Amino acid sequence: MPKKANGVLFALGGTGAGITCYMKDCYLNYEYNCFIVQRIKIKSKSTIPAGETKIEILFEPIEGTIVFPGNVSIKVNGKSIGEVKVPNLANLTLSTEGLEVGRDAYSPVSPYYAVKGEFEFNGNIHNINVKYLK
Repeated sequence: MPKKANGVLFALGGTGAGITCYMKDCYLNYEYNCFIVQRIKIKSKSTIPAGETKIEILFEPIEGTIVFPGNVSIKVNGKSIGEVKVPNLANLTLSTEGLEVGRDAYSPVSPYYAVKGEFEFNGNIHNINVKYLK
């Protein structure tokens, strides 16, 4: 993580619906855009320190197969920073835009960075893993 971390870590979807994880002034932000009708957010209570950082986001379905409610929990370096229940978990079929890493190039998921262009992450992303556990 850079000293003044800003920018999109990953985004899936766009203005109509999607999920994004981004840094804003060294705070980690997760936003779920539920078809514009509802926005669900998690923000770290403290800044994320500079240096090697492992961010884990776990999407746990409660029931269903395609569009279903679930829990989202986030850890930074093994420590929980928040969790929330969402009405519909987003999967990789949410959007034709696909998964973007390090920027949100097309239709922005979050209105926060809509005026910032691609809101490219100002650090290095060495690894990203997406796993479906269920």
